[in-house]
Amino acid sequence: MLFIELIRENRKAFESKVLSVCRSLKIPADWLMAVMWLESRLNAQAVNYQTGDPHRAEERADMRAVGLIQFLPSTARALGTTGAELYRMDAVAQLDYVKKYFAQFPTPTTFIDLYALCFYPAAVGRGDDWFFPRTVLQFNASLDDNRDGMLSKGEWKEKVRRLLPAHARTILFG
Repeated sequence: MLFIELIRENRKAFESKVLSVCRSLKIPADWLMAVMWLESRLNAQAVNYQTGDPHRAEERADMRAVGLIQFLPSTARALGTTGAELYRMDAVAQLDYVKKYFAQFPTPTTFIDLYALCFYPAAVGRGDDWFFPRTVLQFNASLDDNRDGMLSKGEWKEKVRRLLPAHARTILFG
């Protein structure tokens, strides 16, 4: 399973839960592990930081993306929890909310569409020539490699591919 060596606490329980979640969602475990690695480096206490925010992560947890898949505050509320509650959960417990989030959608057929469900669900099933709304780049300016103010799904997919270690690229993209 990709990146499982990064789990330091409760590795067996985490691995078992990931496999269970993925069976339920009908997706490969490597896909979910890669999404969580890209979003949080598999850190359930990862909290996004913006200039001017409090430095302590727990103080930002209800106002910024948090957790394994970087739940937005509105997403956490829609799932019946809060960023602060997610922040206090260990990775194994947080996987229940990861499952609940992805279970809302039809089963993706590619790794990139699973990641799109996390990043920008409207991109699922779109071709490489489809463009994200410009507002997406407001909070993700680093994705615009050519600095043209536009981001196609193909550009995003290539950026995601390059962010992954070589062994993961081979598994996820062939």
